[in-house]
Amino acid sequence: MRARIRGEGFAFAPAARMAAALGELRDWPAFVAGWDGMPLDTQLPEGHRYRRRRHATLSVAQGASGFRVEAHQPHYQALDYNPLVGGIERWFEPMAPATLASATFQSILGFCAELFGELRPEADWHVECHQFRIEARAEAAGLPTPEGVHRD
Repeated sequence: MRARIRGEGFAFAPAARMAAALGELRDWPAFVAGWDGMPLDTQLPEGHRYRRRRHATLSVAQGASGFRVEAHQPHYQALDYNPLVGGIERWFEPMAPATLASATFQSILGFCAELFGELRPEADWHVECHQFRIEARAEAAGLPTPEGVHRD
């Protein structure tokens, strides 16, 4: 995957390959339950009340496989990057400590730290982690990114 990311800027990995790379995710049901009861994303304009969201800011030190949870902070995107809701500090409820401490989350972040850490071994990483739940209803289409396709 690393070679494909270096060459193409991304890599598609089928679910079976990712499952093998992550290993046994013994607390998967509890991890998945972390998406239940998430608060509504009220930072979107009126008419866009179908997205639920939580947010955490983490850091990964150069060469490390573990992460540190940083103080809760807003998510910010410049207006030219996100014309719908850019240019403002957006505060979301924090991710639950149990979700961040879960073995599944630790495995996923450890995998990412190793994969991307070798691509930029001199870098410390600032990681913004978002949990989303998109609700599609008959009266409201669920648009994961109403502001358009992301480049991040």
